[in-house]
Amino acid sequence: MRNELADAGPVQAKCLALTKAFPERAEIATFPFDGSLSQAWQSFGRLLALAPGAMSRALAPVYETPAAGSLEGAQPDALALVPVGHCQQNTILPLKITAGQ
Repeated sequence: MRNELADAGPVQAKCLALTKAFPERAEIATFPFDGSLSQAWQSFGRLLALAPGAMSRALAPVYETPAAGSLEGAQPDALALVPVGHCQQNTILPLKITAGQ
């Protein structure tokens, strides 16, 4: 699934990930959407009746990463280590620096 997500655009990747996270919701795959990633996040949240945090927690296993949780403990230096373009292209947000990673 990770390769499939990496090969898709950000909105298509989000749709694929949601389809994997909610296999019982067939309407996700055919949801007519044409907009930005932030608009997609809101639209899919409304479709699934999920708050952003709940959707993030549901998608974390699909992306094989822990859910971010609160941003209160985020380390500003972590974001400075990763180019903004890379973060946008891969829809990531570095939150903290850990030894060796």
